[in-house]
Amino acid sequence: TGLGARFGSPLRRDELAAFIDGRRELPSHGTREMPAWGVRLYESYPQTPGTETVREGSVAMLVDYLDSVQRR
Repeated sequence: TGLGARFGSPLRRDELAAFIDGRRELPSHGTREMPAWGVRLYESYPQTPGTETVREGSVAMLVDYLDSVQRR
């Protein structure tokens, strides 16, 4: 609920998505030995031509949820 206070409001959706799916490292997260959520989400989808769209949609839903629970 404090992401907006820490990183600005409105949330920078593209940056938040990059943290979730592992494209951007977060020093406080620790080493890369602990997988980012994107890896877990991506493992669950079979490889098809539309897989990337589905994956991006899953991360987008997480970003939507995080935005909805921010203290305003």
